[in-house]
Amino acid sequence: MRFARRRRIVFGYTSPQAAWGYPFAAAASAMAAKAGMKVVDRGAVAVGGITRSIVKGMPSWDAPGMSAEQRVAAGSKAVLTMQIAFALVAIAVAVRAYPTAVKTLA
Repeated sequence: MRFARRRRIVFGYTSPQAAWGYPFAAAASAMAAKAGMKVVDRGAVAVGGITRSIVKGMPSWDAPGMSAEQRVAAGSKAVLTMQIAFALVAIAVAVRAYPTAVKTLA
């Protein structure tokens, strides 16, 4: 919520995958109605990746929203990042298990 004198209350961040089934829109509408304000959906805002968002914090209130093409590209990058991370974990587990497997088969 954004108030007079540029003060605001940030209720948190979520991704579409994490928010399925939660009534965030209804809760925001109810709070805004009681405060006599309207809800402004800024859409997705680029933060530059998970590590950057953790280190630098939330983006500026005036940060521009992402276009549909940018959201698709960001989603594709996130999927690729998770695939690479999973592959690295799988390789680490295989390397760690290899000596044990060789001894068991011998």
